Amino acid sequence: MSAPFEFKQFRLSQEKSAFKLGTDSVVLGSWLQGTNFQRVLDIGAGTGILGLMLAQRFIDCFVTAIELDNESVEDCVHNFENCAWSNRLDVINKNILEWSKENEDRKFDLIVSNPPYFVDSLKNPDERKSAARHTHSLGLDDLAGIAKNHLDENGLFCFILPVIQFDELTKMLDAEKIYPHSICTVSSYEKSMAIRKMGCFGFRKKEILMETHFLYNDDKTRSDWYKWIAADFYIK
Repeated sequence: MSAPFEFKQFRLSQEKSAFKLGTDSVVLGSWLQGTNFQRVLDIGAGTGILGLMLAQRFIDCFVTAIELDNESVEDCVHNFENCAWSNRLDVINKNILEWSKENEDRKFDLIVSNPPYFVDSLKNPDERKSAARHTHSLGLDDLAGIAKNHLDENGLFCFILPVIQFDELTKMLDAEKIYPHSICTVSSYEKSMAIRKMGCFGFRKKEILMETHFLYNDDKTRSDWYKWIAADFYIK
């Protein structure tokens, strides 16, 4: 049994979820800045961590979270129902591509995702974990199409991926005329190679804000940057 993870303003239950809480979603949710978004779509919600973080940060937003895995949805529902913003959070147990076809007219100020990214690597024998992390359940081209169809003309599509997959998705978004507004390259340690990129993209071309940061000091404590962006969420 996995104990709930305690954040400053909410508790995250993750007993049944295919994947437990990871750094990627926390870093993305902490880094993401912007105006007070009102309509948010979370693709592949898992435990609901991104939805919870955004509901805490943006006080007028309503989050629609889409999650395919049935048991992850159970955790997500529990987490949403037991937080201070339950009236602004909704989780839907459905394949995002099916949902998109049924809701083609819905537009969002913000679309967020910590999407699948393993393409050629050996699939996990646990089918639920495999679906959560392999692109056979949701391809990068699918994400680009969803962004094109559901992003408001002034909205942002924000996501985190390993460097190679991030650059691939960037090219696909460019083909859909969706352009980078900000990109953050992240490494584990100051002198280690980059492991992730985060970005916010929109239909309007802008000068790109570029950042480079690392997560941990040599003694494995959080870096000053990581502590700063996550200060509203981590207890210590």
